[in-house]
Amino acid sequence: MLALIHDDAIISTVHEGGWFDLPDGSRASPAQDGWTDGTHRLAAIQPADAAPEGKQVTSTSVALVDGQPRYVHVLEDVPPSPVPDRVSARQFKLQLAIDGLKPSVDAWVAAQDELTQIAYEYSGEFVRSEPMMQAGFAALGFTPEQGDAFFVAAAGL
Repeated sequence: MLALIHDDAIISTVHEGGWFDLPDGSRASPAQDGWTDGTHRLAAIQPADAAPEGKQVTSTSVALVDGQPRYVHVLEDVPPSPVPDRVSARQFKLQLAIDGLKPSVDAWVAAQDELTQIAYEYSGEFVRSEPMMQAGFAALGFTPEQGDAFFVAAAGL
């Protein structure tokens, strides 16, 4: 894609190789990078910079940057991943192992009542809001944000 430029302003964009209209109504061809009539010029539009981590593209336009046409992105923060309310037992226990928490959690569970031990061993899923889960996270010194991050990471497994 090419930008038609006049007086350091982009007038329009044109496809390379075809006809294009000038502001006075005349037509020119072929559209190619470097074309000029002394008043107007065509220049290839340079690609936009990649969106940095944590940002997403909401729209793209063409602007002159240091005298050259370039695609420019409008960026916004990537919304945080939603915190799942539950994960499978497999995901939960794998995340414990990845974070190096499994020995501490196993020790905490072993010190709990029989119902808690059975629930930990045989549950098919772990629910973020259950009292046992809240007690376990508190015993490990987790903040609510750390508990959320754990569930988000586990859900990605």
